[in-house]
Amino acid sequence: MKGAIFDVDGTLLDSMSIWTKADAIYLARHNITATEELSRLFFNMTLEKSIAYMHDELHIPDSPATIKHDILKIVEDFYEHEVELKEYMYDIIQALKAKHIPLVIATSNTKSIIEKALSRLNVLDDFVYILTCDEAGVDKTTPAIYLKAAQYTNSSPDQTFVFEDALHGASSAKEGGFKVVGIFDEYSKDYKHELKAIADYYLESEEDYQHFLQHI
Repeated sequence: MKGAIFDVDGTLLDSMSIWTKADAIYLARHNITATEELSRLFFNMTLEKSIAYMHDELHIPDSPATIKHDILKIVEDFYEHEVELKEYMYDIIQALKAKHIPLVIATSNTKSIIEKALSRLNVLDDFVYILTCDEAGVDKTTPAIYLKAAQYTNSSPDQTFVFEDALHGASSAKEGGFKVVGIFDEYSKDYKHELKAIADYYLESEEDYQHFLQHI
């Protein structure tokens, strides 16, 4: 293989939980308990819709802009000070580097947030580029983000790994001709079997990771 592209949230970083926890932390500051039902509701909403719900239905007195700022600050603090690499990801990064395979990130998250997290975890310099959906002008519903990312590894899709936990991202990468490495994450477990079906490799157990590491 000549290149590797990594998703971040739920793949490289164990970060998916913060997007529900941030809502709960914010609501607690306004003396509102985030019930399990409310947490499920927010998990299935975009950030903008969650903010509108807080403002209109829960009657948070802050403006939508202030709500967004405060929630994103909670998220940013988590990435900067708390988030960890998912298990075995450091080993995979080092194994790919040992074979001189260039690594690129393709993420829908914000570059500055990702840079802070990866810098603290001492892996930022292992990646030749961080490509965001905003910068690329596309989302992950088509192969375009991965094709753009592969320009930074100078590798063809069939010679490039794409590590993804999200079914839609993995499906797009597969459509683009990439070698898909599906990553199990608790927050996408409902689509585990579909992801496993399209992935060239699927990593969940220690055995899965060790087998992959031996055959990179």
